[in-house]
Amino acid sequence: MAVTYHSGKDAAEETAEQVAALGGTPLVVRYDLDDEQAIREAVGQVGSAWGGIDVLVLNAVVWGDAIPRPGRPQPPFEEVPASQWQETLRTSVDAVVTPRRS
Repeated sequence: MAVTYHSGKDAAEETAEQVAALGGTPLVVRYDLDDEQAIREAVGQVGSAWGGIDVLVLNAVVWGDAIPRPGRPQPPFEEVPASQWQETLRTSVDAVVTPRRS
């Protein structure tokens, strides 16, 4: 199992430790949706370790100014700006195939 991260290396390593404790063989790999070369390198690392990718779980999200935090109310759905939804969708869908362009 490959555990990827963009900036949360410590959390990725903690997850990998949990996978190892359950008998799995984790691989921690940095994955940057904004950098096509980094994407290729991450896919290459996983391919070298296991010969390919059988299942991909995309859990990237862009929250913009609305990062959920305990005790901070979230705006109602209808008040979220269209531009924020577009960026969220772009990250969640398009980024699997192509890097985001800022």
